Amino acid sequence: MEGSRSGNGMVEDITARDWNLVWGTLVRRHLASAHFPDNIRHYSDEETARRYDSSHSKKFKRRIDDTLTDLNPGPGSRILDIGSGPGTLAVPLSKRAREVSAVEPAKGMVAVLRERLNKEKISNVRIIPRTWEDVDIQDIDPPYDTVLAALSLGMEDLRGAVEKMQAMASGTVNLYWFADVPFWERMCLDLWPDLHGSPYSPQPLLDTLYLVLYHMGIYANVQVRDLENWYRFTSEQEMCAHFCPMLGATTPSQENLVKKYLKSRASSDKNDIFIPATSRYARVWWRV
Repeated sequence: MEGSRSGNGMVEDITARDWNLVWGTLVRRHLASAHFPDNIRHYSDEETARRYDSSHSKKFKRRIDDTLTDLNPGPGSRILDIGSGPGTLAVPLSKRAREVSAVEPAKGMVAVLRERLNKEKISNVRIIPRTWEDVDIQDIDPPYDTVLAALSLGMEDLRGAVEKMQAMASGTVNLYWFADVPFWERMCLDLWPDLHGSPYSPQPLLDTLYLVLYHMGIYANVQVRDLENWYRFTSEQEMCAHFCPMLGATTPSQENLVKKYLKSRASSDKNDIFIPATSRYARVWWRV
């Protein structure tokens, strides 16, 4: 009987808890534990954004193709892409839809997106260079047939962000988010105490996202998929140059810790160093 009472207490706790507050607390803890800039500052640098665009369009081709199949926009559709980055989805979507509005606050990402649009002579993508929280509904001419946020749910007030998405949508809202801890955060969890003398707090995951939606009365569809990912480098120096800034590793001893950790997980592929980094993500979607 005691076990049953404990179980019921857990159910009551889950039901009564403010899951939006839980989400916001986890986001704040994550940002406070980090020894690296947030994504907006990190991708304000054009070269960093350009490297992201070059690598991700190749590595995540399957995810991009799956998303295009999910959304399946018609030639008359309007799409709102929140956290569009360098146009990973906005550019291919623009070739199928009537119009795409791309919300992206990082200056480097915006610059790379503009370059892509000019190079490919795309004229039906509108860029809104702001955070989603700072976007005014009247500024982007709703409604949209499809509202999309792909791996871009970094806002503290998730409920407020979703309410705004719903206000913009006339068809579906589509959120793509991590179902388990991605490789780079697993690395942070393992290395943070030795690197920085404190624990690392990861971002909230799919479970918390779904509970926020559930308590908003949104009973979303969920599809979990593998997020195929890998890293390939030509030398240990290149490998460390990529990961050490991400981990806030600046001293020789910190850099050696990172190098030792990565070497234990890497394999040689011809003349390259190969690190597998597959995780899982989910499409969470519903009709408004």
